[in-house]
Amino acid sequence: MKTSEAWIKDHLTDKPNNVVIRFSAPMVDQTAPASWPNSSEVVTSGASCPAAQQDNECRDCRQCWDPMVKTIKYGKH
Repeated sequence: MKTSEAWIKDHLTDKPNNVVIRFSAPMVDQTAPASWPNSSEVVTSGASCPAAQQDNECRDCRQCWDPMVKTIKYGKH
């Protein structure tokens, strides 16, 4: 789940263990706040999400759902 609603940070401990909530940086090429355990960014270069090279499909990638991945970078399209 991605959100730009900062108030949800106060409720992260209430979420189910199988849910990763990522704070979405509000602007393209803007770094998400480091204070969040997980975040996402839209970037013009250096994307870590492989979907653009996979017919816009996740396929076997699970970065978004892996809480060990601090920041996912989606390519701007």
